[in-house]
Amino acid sequence: MTTETKTTYRMVASGPAVPAREVERAEQAVEVVVMWGDSPLHVAHLSPSQPFYVGEEGEDGGAPDWLIGAETLGYQSLPVVLAGPSGPEVVVPEGANLIVTIDGQTRGLAELDDAGLLSPSTAVHGARCYALPATAVANVEHDGFTFVVRPTAAGKRVGMGLSQVIATMDRTPLRYIGGALAFFATMLAMTYFLPPSGAIVGIQDINTDSRLVDYLVTAEEFVDEAEPEWIDEQAGDEGGDGQRAADDEGQMGDEESPVTGDRSGIEGPEDNEDVHMARTISTETVERAGILGVLSSLSGAVNQPTSPFGRETAIGRDEYSALGAIMGDNIGNNFGFGGLGLTGTGHGGGGDGRGTYGLDRLGTIGRGAGCRGDDCGDGYGDSVGLENRRRPNRVPRLIPGRPETLGALSSEAIRRVIHRHRNEVRHCYEQELISQPDLEGRVTVQFIISGSGAVQGSQVLAGRTNLGSNEVSTCVASAVRRWPFPQPENGGVVSVTYPFMFTSGS
Repeated sequence: MTTETKTTYRMVASGPAVPAREVERAEQAVEVVVMWGDSPLHVAHLSPSQPFYVGEEGEDGGAPDWLIGAETLGYQSLPVVLAGPSGPEVVVPEGANLIVTIDGQTRGLAELDDAGLLSPSTAVHGARCYALPATAVANVEHDGFTFVVRPTAAGKRVGMGLSQVIATMDRTPLRYIGGALAFFATMLAMTYFLPPSGAIVGIQDINTDSRLVDYLVTAEEFVDEAEPEWIDEQAGDEGGDGQRAADDEGQMGDEESPVTGDRSGIEGPEDNEDVHMARTISTETVERAGILGVLSSLSGAVNQPTSPFGRETAIGRDEYSALGAIMGDNIGNNFGFGGLGLTGTGHGGGGDGRGTYGLDRLGTIGRGAGCRGDDCGDGYGDSVGLENRRRPNRVPRLIPGRPETLGALSSEAIRRVIHRHRNEVRHCYEQELISQPDLEGRVTVQFIISGSGAVQGSQVLAGRTNLGSNEVSTCVASAVRRWPFPQPENGGVVSVTYPFMFTSGS
């Protein structure tokens, strides 16, 4: 004979029971336990007392409190307990068994029925109801399921304060987080207190009322120096004076020619009294006459200064014609911007003369030089020249180059901005001349102009720079980054490559 051993498991208390006042309230509730055999499937506390349904549908066709298939339960919806007028009522479906334990005494379904404690149920056809006393525990057994119903005290919500959370949490992650925050805070503070590089120091952000700005913009006091006596002794008749040409001043010379130091010339006989320039070839002339007409109308105006107010032909008193500077030792081509003055990027001489060029106010063509006898030289002061006794020019020079642009900004607009800031570039060069008097060469800077006109960045092109001074190159590139340019069309960016030529003048 074989004896079947049944093993059950239950939780064993590992400490004293918790006082009821700490986990329970004074209000009454109903506890419902759904079991399959001896295994609990679900536990519910109904507070306040309310119906509990199992099956596939709940009260009024809603969702059930615990889902059990209708083919297993035998009902589409079955209430386990209902809220009656005097308290909770246990529903005993047809064919189910009821066992009630009150104060340790157990009573079955037949005994309860004989005692008249069961009443027909209005919720389920054929079922009966039992009003559950406060100290009773009811077990309804139906098709393998056991529904345990008993009144109990309502439970308390167990909360935990912030101090309890902090006291019980693991502090190890907090140590790593705090250490990382302290490290990054220290690095941020070091970056904040780090002094800026000297290459980015400027006065743009200094208040205009600052005494430093007032000192920087104040002109030096003019000292009136007496002229040497030998100037008056050597002064001869004025000669070679010419009136400044009209329109914005621009450097005389050819943009395609290298820097040579030669001056311009207009071919003609030495005793010519009617020196005049040819007229500048206009767009209208080209459109009207065509290329052959233009070539035939040049009449000696090739490779020489021209003026919008000139004549049809040009005739001077030089051995041959050349497009050089306004002043120089010899006649020949020289670098310039096609103007009629000393500096600038315009097309005139900065005066009001028509068909003239020079540095004085006489309505003629000349170079503002003086003469002694038949010898004329590049003079200074009151149009005085010396007989082959010129002072050597030892002033450091910055010779502007030809910009290479890529974008919607003209070369002329870029030249104008660079011309306005040429003293900053010259300062970089002259500072280094103190330690290197023979320093000469070229610095080529490439920079990007943003859509707002600001310079986004600049760099020195080492392959196109031969000055041999990193200090000057760095200083020039830093100066370019501070210059404001006109805004390019359509807000695009412009790439510019610009060469700066430096000569010491020695």
